[in-house]
Amino acid sequence: MDYSGDIIGLTIMEFNKDILYRTLIASIGGYLFCVATSFSFSPIFYLLFNIEKSQAILLSTNLSYLFYVGFIIWSYCAASIAALVKQTLILLLTNIGIYLILTMRIISAW
Repeated sequence: MDYSGDIIGLTIMEFNKDILYRTLIASIGGYLFCVATSFSFSPIFYLLFNIEKSQAILLSTNLSYLFYVGFIIWSYCAASIAALVKQTLILLLTNIGIYLILTMRIISAW
């Protein structure tokens, strides 16, 4: 078998670009997703489980690290870069929306 320059239908240059883009999306997008998840889970734990604010923040921060690892693994398992970017944006916007809705509820409850 001749593997000179062809890795599963991709040339070596295309394969390297694919890995580079997935690594960038995993690191930058994963960090943003981790921060957004931490922010959006804090009010959820505070409102639904009646946990103190400091404990809710600590719990959501610790869980966001698990989501970060999962995001990194998922970014290399996605079918294509376009699908990965689309799904990443959907996840980020969903987390931001949850955060805004729940913080407005907390502010109005005060």
